[in-house]
Amino acid sequence: LTPEQAGMQDLYNFYIVGGLGKHSVNELRELLSDKNVSLNFNADFNSYGGTFSTSNDTLTTQLQLITAYMTDPGYSDSVLPLFRKNVEQGAKQRKNTIAAVKSYEVVNAIYGNDYRIGSAPTEAILQRDFTELKPILDQALQQGPLMVTVVGDVDVTEIVAEVAATLGSLPIQVAEPQHHWLTDIALQTGSEFTLYHAGNPENASVTRYFKTTDNQDLTKALQLKILGAVVQLKVQDVIREQLGAAYSPSARAFGSNSIKGDGMLLLDTLTTPDQITLVQSTYDALIAGLKTPGNITDDEVKRAIEPMLANWKTAKEQNSFWLSRLKVMHTRSDSFARFEAQPGIYAQITPEVLTRLAREYLTEKNKIEVVVLPEVATKL
Repeated sequence: LTPEQAGMQDLYNFYIVGGLGKHSVNELRELLSDKNVSLNFNADFNSYGGTFSTSNDTLTTQLQLITAYMTDPGYSDSVLPLFRKNVEQGAKQRKNTIAAVKSYEVVNAIYGNDYRIGSAPTEAILQRDFTELKPILDQALQQGPLMVTVVGDVDVTEIVAEVAATLGSLPIQVAEPQHHWLTDIALQTGSEFTLYHAGNPENASVTRYFKTTDNQDLTKALQLKILGAVVQLKVQDVIREQLGAAYSPSARAFGSNSIKGDGMLLLDTLTTPDQITLVQSTYDALIAGLKTPGNITDDEVKRAIEPMLANWKTAKEQNSFWLSRLKVMHTRSDSFARFEAQPGIYAQITPEVLTRLAREYLTEKNKIEVVVLPEVATKL
């Protein structure tokens, strides 16, 4: 979607309520009441689709249902008042708590109100209707590509036949998809933001972001991930020592698979309004320490890596592992090779490597500071 189409994702996430050309959504629910199928359509950052939960004996019905919604959606205007009512009710809750403000406002702030990343303004969402969504979905269906991933205890031959008879029968003729990096979305580095919530007046938070980079270079991506885990260990010890065990600071690092150069390491602490300055100065001292040789220890690196390796060893037992990798194989064919390479990369990570990364990325020019205060604080 373009920035001008803000709010269209919200309408897509609701469009199943418009039913099909021949059946309302209530009729569908009645017809399918004894079937283990789902209608979990949702718009991803760069795609339309969904993740659907079903079982072997109802897989055919599930595929038929998805195909029907792709080829004959009802786009019933009668459901738009309900859509808009839900949007308005949700808007009233956007400032209720710190968590709500972080969910709806922080991403927009740090990405310069680019609504491809963050939540669209309520006014923009309320303006959307099916006459705008229909041509977008028609174009997506005609130009594709359409990617289908099925994960579970299934017979591959049977699955191929069932997909061929449903989604595979759609007249989509497109070239093999390629992975494209977006280059026009950027973090607003060097910025400070103060946002306000309407919840508990004793609650405030300080989140400090440092821009890093994307996940193209697997070695650097995993090194940054471990640096984030080391910062987590340190910030928990330091903040709790300064402010008490009741506080639960966190830190982590992650990179983008879609936006070129996009990634971050963040520190986040829930605190009280009168402790904001103390938390910020604690962050300052911690970050300065990370850049000092000898500050990061071998034991901290080991403690940071151990849970990563534990998760790696059990990952293949989860359907989510296979789903997340298979669905990108069309454009990132090295997905499984990157997974298998992780232990070897972790084994090469040393305190010296992490100190160099801290010096490279945890700088003033890469920093974004977000403070969330209670609204009552502005009235004092």
